[in-house]
Amino acid sequence: MGVLINHDNKLLLAQRPAKKTWSGWWEFPGGKIERGETPIQALKRELNEEIGVTVSSAEKWIVREYSYDEIDVKLHFFKVIDWAGQIQPQEEQLLEWNNAFSPHVNPILPANELIFKAIGLPDLYAITNAQEHPHDFIDLVENKLKEGLKLIQVREKSMQHKAYIDMTKAIIQMASPYNARVMINSDTELAYMLGADGVHLNSEQLHTVSEKPINLIVSASCHNKKDINEAIRKKLDFIVLSPINKTPSHPEIDGMGWNWLGELLKKHNMPVYALGGMKRTDINKAFDNGAIGVASQRSVWLD
Repeated sequence: MGVLINHDNKLLLAQRPAKKTWSGWWEFPGGKIERGETPIQALKRELNEEIGVTVSSAEKWIVREYSYDEIDVKLHFFKVIDWAGQIQPQEEQLLEWNNAFSPHVNPILPANELIFKAIGLPDLYAITNAQEHPHDFIDLVENKLKEGLKLIQVREKSMQHKAYIDMTKAIIQMASPYNARVMINSDTELAYMLGADGVHLNSEQLHTVSEKPINLIVSASCHNKKDINEAIRKKLDFIVLSPINKTPSHPEIDGMGWNWLGELLKKHNMPVYALGGMKRTDINKAFDNGAIGVASQRSVWLD
């Protein structure tokens, strides 16, 4: 499936024509992978056949399994950055450019809703780790912001309260010029008080909070299907699923592995970050298994 992004950061949707199943529903352009084709080859062929363009540049993105009419399908999404030719419907279908965060067409095929939730989220979610960098952590954060880091969770369980508040204020202030967002771990009131962008709930809070806090980005830690279903029910913005691999902080716990993650992400459209021994080099592996990227507390500050 091709997620075409124009110069106004709008996304192209196509309405399925009357001759196809789910006619009248809107989706990203694309279609079936033919025998012998790679996903990128199928994308280029389908976009030429459906909307008359030649793909010049496309980035591999999320692969997610979904079910339509009890048929399981694997959807390969690509961010299509550049193309040649004028976009024109080739199958008498309607085409519409939509705001990335509030599409105006409906109904949208369920699996495609994932993209509107994920398009504004980066592929790396950094979690602070000041205790392992006690003398230069603020400088580390600033350097990572300069390198393009866009999403940070402030989490320091062993730090004294005043030092934690001071560090959090500094990170929020530093992040603003870079259009990076800052999440506060486990403390909704503090997120409101300091003007953070969001709050990250632990798995216990996920089940005990009565409703999603308003005017905040809200994420949560999840470890099983029950957690995921609760996050979906409360309409959280994204979740972090762990542990994928064994980690230095919890060496006694075995990682659940990529297959476990892929199985849990089937048949829903919640954006998910993979956590647990993750590195930047794992981002494509995360994409392949349905996640939108990785969350990291250690390697992100060492790369």
